[in-house]
Amino acid sequence: MANKKNIIKIRPIMAVVCDDIRQESNNKQIIVGTYGGGIILQLPKESGVSLDQESDDLNKPVSIPKPLFLSLWVPFEVSSAGLVLAEFKLLGPDPKAEISIRAQVEYSEAPKSYEMPAFSFTGLPLKAKESGELKIVFKHEDEDEWIILRTIPVTVLNSELPKEPLLP
Repeated sequence: MANKKNIIKIRPIMAVVCDDIRQESNNKQIIVGTYGGGIILQLPKESGVSLDQESDDLNKPVSIPKPLFLSLWVPFEVSSAGLVLAEFKLLGPDPKAEISIRAQVEYSEAPKSYEMPAFSFTGLPLKAKESGELKIVFKHEDEDEWIILRTIPVTVLNSELPKEPLLP
């Protein structure tokens, strides 16, 4: 924890889960491939990957032929200058594949009313052996209570995609 710093709180506005976040030279961020309803992981029959395989290496998920790496964009409100110490977790669908992120940013002055500060995290591997939910949770470093920012259904298929939509 920081010494003699003015620790401030933020209020996350939302959690956007997407394929990638890119930073342009003019300071704009491009959010690519957002997941608005849910995530579908397809495991083709011919892949040779078993849903029963075990792996503790989160950089090599075994549930799909190629790893699915997600990105997370969390804009937030902050009303004063100081140091933000935040923690995020991505929980599930596989309980062994929890991802923890500690983030900090220091503001010498409060952001202007037209600015939208945000945390951006990329390259987060999604590991799932079976369908379930992906929960994105947040807390300030000095607090115990986690706040759910978003819950996304994850569907794992072990064959071809169905002809009917899986998500509303």
